[in-house]
Amino acid sequence: MSRNYSLEDVEMLRAKAGVSYEDAVSLLEKYDGDTARALIELEKSGQLGKEQQTARFDMEDAVEWIKTMFHKGMTIRLVIERKGETLVNLPVLIPVAMLILGPYAVIGAAVLTLVTGCSISLRGAGKKTQTILKGDGEAKAEADEQPIEPSIQPDEPQKKDDDFPSITIS
Repeated sequence: MSRNYSLEDVEMLRAKAGVSYEDAVSLLEKYDGDTARALIELEKSGQLGKEQQTARFDMEDAVEWIKTMFHKGMTIRLVIERKGETLVNLPVLIPVAMLILGPYAVIGAAVLTLVTGCSISLRGAGKKTQTILKGDGEAKAEADEQPIEPSIQPDEPQKKDDDFPSITIS
């Protein structure tokens, strides 16, 4: 029996169709070395192109996962508060991007936030809140202060003792 195909034909058929050596050789023998007819049979049986479809679905799954994570990153908020007042209210995606681009600055800001007695929390949809870090500067300030009666003049507006600017990005 004479072979009308080469090892390159077998390799090409395996690469295109993703079949085993045995299947490639049996197809080439069946069609007397005609790789085009072997590929047509594989296509008709649904075996040709499985790898391309799998790769496409994997890419679609990855894109869908990225979309879902982006939506969650924009929905969950990072909130920094001090004495009940909101100072910063950002989508969590922004601090994560900042952490990737400038980790030392973000770590320094977190330490400064805690030293000043602020609390850092995450708020999700439905007003679920999870406190991540709570600065004890507020507790120390309350423990060190003696209760003093405030003297407020009737004509003067009441002023807050710390006028921190607040930042909100929607």
